[in-house]
Formats: sequence, C-alpha cells, structure tokens
Amino acid sequence: MDERLPPKPNPNFARDHLANERTFLAWIRTAIALMGFGFVVVKFAVFLRQISAGLGGNPIVLPKTYSAEIGLAMIIFGGITAVLGYISFEKTKREINSDNYQPNSLLLIIITLFIILASAVMTYFLVPSLGI
Repeated sequence: MDERLPPKPNPNFARDHLANERTFLAWIRTAIALMGFGFVVVKFAVFLRQISAGLGGNPIVLPKTYSAEIGLAMIIFGGITAVLGYISFEKTKREINSDNYQPNSLLLIIITLFIILASAVMTYFLVPSLGI
C-alpha cells in the first residue's frame, strides 16, 4: 500500500479563481466606462455645433476647447486599463495556482491617480464656462 497521499485540495481554490474573474470583469467595466465617457467628451463640442446650426442656421463659434484631447486621453486610458486588468488577472491566476498570492495595489493607485487628474483637468476647463 502506497503511503503517499495526493495533496489535499484547497477548498477555496475555485472560489479564489471566481473572485479573480469577477475582479477582471470589474476592470473591463471600468475600461468600457472610461472609453464611453471619453467618446462623449469628444463628441460633445460637435453636438453643440450641430444643434446650434440646426436651430439658428449659423453654427456657433466655440472657443478652443480641449474636449477632443481630453476625450482621446480617456479612451486611450480605458484601453490601457483593460490591458492592465488582464495582466493583473493572469498574475493573480498564477499566484493562486502556486498558492503564493501577494496583493498588489499598483493598478489601483494608477487608476485612482488618473481619475483624480482627469477630474482636476475637467474642473479647470469647466469652471470658467460656469462663470464662477
């Protein structure tokens, strides 16, 4: 009789992988939201020109805005978020499989800093238009 027993399976193994997948899907939702919002920001100035031309016949001349640049940056960052989310998913999957998971906050810090920066930039450009 062989006295070597197979390793006891980790009861949390499947649960850990499912949690990792849910986290990855949350990063994908965040990426889609960033890209969608970036698209809206880019198209908003175009929408204003079109609606004013349709109502008054003369398109309004808007001062130089940076909506295209801000929106494009958000779209690009949304794509980067998806890639970083996938890399984090794969790294976590390997660590779960090797039973050596180490939490890493770098991705969270990057996303948080970008959101703070985007908020500051949008506030900077919106405050003058509010007359404050």
